[in-house]
Order: sequence, then C-alpha cells, then structure tokens
Amino acid sequence: MSAATSSNSCERTLYIAGFAWLLGCSTVAAACTPAQTPPVVATGQRVVTGNAEYDRFFAELNELLRSVEAAEHELPDAQAALARRVGIPEAAPTDVLGARLRERTTRLALEGLTLELEFAGIEAADGGEEVGTAEPEGGGAKGSGSIPSQPPSTPTATLRTPGREPERRELRLLEVVAQAALSAATVYAEMGTLPRRTRPLEENLATLRSQLAASFADASQRARVQDHLGEAAALIAELNERARAVANAADTLISLLDDAANTAHPGATARRRALREAPRPPSMPPPAPAGVSPAADRAGSAPTPKGNAATDPTRDFEP
Repeated sequence: MSAATSSNSCERTLYIAGFAWLLGCSTVAAACTPAQTPPVVATGQRVVTGNAEYDRFFAELNELLRSVEAAEHELPDAQAALARRVGIPEAAPTDVLGARLRERTTRLALEGLTLELEFAGIEAADGGEEVGTAEPEGGGAKGSGSIPSQPPSTPTATLRTPGREPERRELRLLEVVAQAALSAATVYAEMGTLPRRTRPLEENLATLRSQLAASFADASQRARVQDHLGEAAALIAELNERARAVANAADTLISLLDDAANTAHPGATARRRALREAPRPPSMPPPAPAGVSPAADRAGSAPTPKGNAATDPTRDFEP
C-alpha cells in the first residue's frame, strides 16, 4: 500500500511540475511577442509633434475623419426617421422605403396636396472626380496644401406645396421629408467632394516624409512621426472609400425623394437625375436654329418651373 501511494504521489508531483514548466514556457513566449502599437491617427486621437507643419497636417486629416464619421451617422438617422414616419421598420431596404413614400405622396396628391422638391448646391458633387482631376491653370503654386474650406456652394433642399396649404396631420410627414432631403443633399455634397479635399493632403504627405530627418533630430520621435504618417496614408485611402460609399447612399436617397416628392408637375421627377447624368456642357453655347434669332427663341420658350417660392413663401419647407 505504501509503495503504491508513493508511486501515485510521484506521478502527481511530476504532472504538476510538467504543468508548471509548460505555463512558464507560454509566459516566456508571450513576453517575447512584440507589443502591437495601438493606432493613433485612425482613431481620431490628436497628434502633436511640436512641428507646426506636421501638426497642421494631422489636424486637417482629423477634421476630414470627423466629417466622414458625422456623415455616416447623419444619413442613416435621416432615412430611419423617414421610415418611421411612413410606418415601416427603420432598417427597411431603400426600394421599400421609396415605394411606401410614393404611396403616401400619391394619396396626398389625390387629396389636392401636391409637392415640389428642389435641390440646389449639389452640382459640385455631381461632377465628382472629373471636376477634381483638372488642375487649375497656373497650378504650380500648390503651396500650402491645406484643405479647401467647403464645397463651393451650400446645398439646399426646398419642399413646396403649390396645390394647397397642408393640414396639421400632413405637416409631420412633410417636415421629415424636408429634413431627409436636406441631410441627403448636405452629405452628398460634402462626401462627393471629399476626394478632392484629400488630394492636397496626399501631396503634402510625400513632402513631410521627405523632411523627417531635417525636422526631427531625435531618432525616437522621428520614428513615431514616421509611424503616424504611415497611418495617415492608409487613413486617407480609407476615408476616400468611406466617403464614396456614403455619397452613393446619399445619391440614392436624393433620387428616391426626387421621385416621390415631386407630384406637382408631370415629368418633374426626371429633373434631378437628368442633371446628374447629362454630359458636361460645352464651353460655347450651341448655335440657334436657322431662321430663329436667339432673342425670339428665348421669348418663345417657357421658363423652367421653380415652384411658388416667390408667390407663396409660407409653403416652403426648408429645415
């Protein structure tokens, strides 16, 4: 009995010692694994290098990051509010939302409440990459490399009711439609032009990398800034892709609203899509048809309907 007990005790001792040895090996292996440096630039943390030129670059990039993050929240919120108002789930597909909204606006039109939705200030984003690829004449002075302040014009979305005054119960839907249209126009304009606003940063990034040795004498600080610049390069590419995705989603919502909220004039739903899909206008106007003078042609053509903004301003819905 004592010999068996002694043998079992030895086996337990060896087993425990072996477990401790394996645990020690795993601890050593973990200690030897190099620690991963947590991202700084991509998480929106403020990068301060002590060099004004580098600090300005990181601040401008952070501003663009915040802009994309805000757009990624604003558009789904606007679409969810619209879905709630027409009585479907917030996560309903866009085509389902469009169909339900058209049902509502068609019913309102049959009751005499016609709608007219007009977008403005989104033409810069319509041109998108094409406008941004052309360098201005005398573009050698790329200079500061700072971000263009904002898209060229402030986007607007105006919803009008030229048929009659809306009743209180109808106003709730119109207000949500107007807010969704404004959100979509703003997001589309800002995100559609963002690749043009990141281009100076990409150019400045190459310059900053070439100046690292001259700008930072301390090797450890130079290595940190170099890592941050690497993060910045990856983040710029990521922001361009995220902005493109959000702009496409905003464009879809604009088309949906343009289709559903233009019941005042036949064919009015094609105005927004035709504007985006038409080729860029020629530099010179086309010649007038033979036998018709330009003045007579202008006199004979009806002006493009703009709604009743001047005659009936109380029916405008501009959030």
